[in-house]
Amino acid sequence: MTARFVPREADDGAGGYPALLDTPRVPWSPEAEQSVLGGLLLDNAAHDRIAGVLEANSFFSQQHTLVWGVITGLIAAGKPADVITVFEELRERGLGERSGGLAYLNALAQSVPSAANIRRYAEIVRERHGERMLRFACDEALTMALGTGSMATKLDAIQGKFSALSRHQVRSMPVSMRGVAAACLEAVQNVAEGNGPECWSTHLGVLDRLLLGGFRPGRVYFVGARPSVGKSALAQWWTLQLARATEAVTSLILSQEMPKREVGDRALAMVAQVPYEGIQTGTLSQAQWSALSEATDILAGLPTYVDDQADLTIGDIRMKARYVPGMRLLVVDYVQLCKGADEGNPNRNQELEIISRGLKSLAKELDCAVVVLSQLKRYVDERPHKRPIMSDLKDCGGLEQDADAVILLFPVMWRRHEGIWLIGMDLPKNRQGPKGSGLLAFKPTTLDWWEETRYDLDELLKPGARQSKTSLASLPAQQQKEL
Repeated sequence: MTARFVPREADDGAGGYPALLDTPRVPWSPEAEQSVLGGLLLDNAAHDRIAGVLEANSFFSQQHTLVWGVITGLIAAGKPADVITVFEELRERGLGERSGGLAYLNALAQSVPSAANIRRYAEIVRERHGERMLRFACDEALTMALGTGSMATKLDAIQGKFSALSRHQVRSMPVSMRGVAAACLEAVQNVAEGNGPECWSTHLGVLDRLLLGGFRPGRVYFVGARPSVGKSALAQWWTLQLARATEAVTSLILSQEMPKREVGDRALAMVAQVPYEGIQTGTLSQAQWSALSEATDILAGLPTYVDDQADLTIGDIRMKARYVPGMRLLVVDYVQLCKGADEGNPNRNQELEIISRGLKSLAKELDCAVVVLSQLKRYVDERPHKRPIMSDLKDCGGLEQDADAVILLFPVMWRRHEGIWLIGMDLPKNRQGPKGSGLLAFKPTTLDWWEETRYDLDELLKPGARQSKTSLASLPAQQQKEL
């Protein structure tokens, strides 16, 4: 006996679709929906095989939505869900006739021979639901595009609509701890054998130790510093180091402060190891010109991309990140130059919180590491050692909440005779590892040299060691040698 489907009139909103949808042209499968419900009426245990695949609004038919809700409710309560019990429950709720009545329920139960293929029927229902949602999102996008507001605001809203649709299609199911424990044991064994989880070295020993190996996909790293400390240089140095490593990590630099030409000049100075000032003025020796030519060839073969658009929204960032094929490391320089989708919003903290959460979602969605540069508040300069704390991240306390790790840089000592800055580094937040600090050495002339030093940062910050920022004479001989 074939179940007779009673078409619904103008929808009252069940299933999440407006009454304007043209029913004959809407993608849906009456047979698949009927087979799912009929299979459940025959075998309640079959619900375990489709749990998590369907929701009430997965069904297009309002009748089927009502029947599904009652069947799953009875099964969840440990009660039998057959033709009679389901009809009685519907009648008690005053939905007996709207759901098709006893005759329709009986026809559903007889529409399938067994529940053996119920999983595939459920997948078909879900696929059709996805197609309907896609059309609905396209209709909404068209309405937004024809509406009022700036181009940036509408584009950001439309991108958000389709991103939400993509996330809705990705589902996860609970698994037993037995399976989780086995997977964890295998991961530990891989680490012991030198085949640990995917991560990329920062090429700074102290930071690799604190981050338990380096940058990892899906995580967000905030790097905060006052202007001219070297955070942009460090981030770009990371991209070049990773691009030239065995893994050849593809990276994207979103430089809102510097134009592409300046980013390119810095890259040439780093790779050629020639003075950055000489590149800007063109005063280079013959050997340096040769090194610059070789550096150009090297850079041409690296999977590193740069974009210098200013006032980026989270929608802009998402679009640019998706444009770069195989992108695994994203650098945002710097977050305070980003803007919210709503122009003129006086709540700057709220805007940055939205951007910060968006970057975290993007890291997980694209399975990439995100390095976000951040300015620090001005009163850091008034402290004796200019040593920042996490709350110094400018304009937004939400930045520290969304970060997997917060790295703070500050100047410690200028070694004039070697042309090297000693840069303090604190890691006050590290969600997946220990907190800590270290001392880095940075050569600002060529921008190419960042290195860990073995000297104790706290010792160097003592008053006696900082009497002269241009001399290490006050330090013990062995410690001077280590520096």
